[in-house]
Amino acid sequence: MNIRNTIQKLLSGSQINALERAELEAFDPDQLNIQLDTMRSRVTELEREKLGEKERLELDISEVTRERDELKAARDKLIRSNQIRELAVNSRFNDPEYLDFLALKADVDLNDTEASAKFIGELQEKHPESFASALKSGSGNASVSADGHRSLTGSFDKIGKIISNLETAPHIF
Repeated sequence: MNIRNTIQKLLSGSQINALERAELEAFDPDQLNIQLDTMRSRVTELEREKLGEKERLELDISEVTRERDELKAARDKLIRSNQIRELAVNSRFNDPEYLDFLALKADVDLNDTEASAKFIGELQEKHPESFASALKSGSGNASVSADGHRSLTGSFDKIGKIISNLETAPHIF
């Protein structure tokens, strides 16, 4: 019995016997893929042996050309990804993948800094929600000293005044 028949039997709703179950459990699709790859490479070797020297060289050249094109495409993809990530960080854009989509849609040349800046400016006008805020968190009441440290004394003074006003105010009740 082969695996295909066992699977068809299961799909039809029939029960399988112990031998079929053991065969199914022992089946390893990864091993089958390894064997298939080995056979393919052997067939390729046999076909190469039949070819003349010129055809073998042409085959080698086409294989090397294909590999070169794949590597160039991967390199170009990495360069673009880095350019988009850098543009997103510098402009505080929240989603680099969405920025890449928008840049592709607008056909922006990422190597042209003026075109990139113009594109980001337009995005900031159209989609300000896509950019991180440049404002810092906090109440904004703290004073900043000459050395750049924030001081909350102004806020505490205001709170103290409110408390003292409440304490000295005539009671309504």
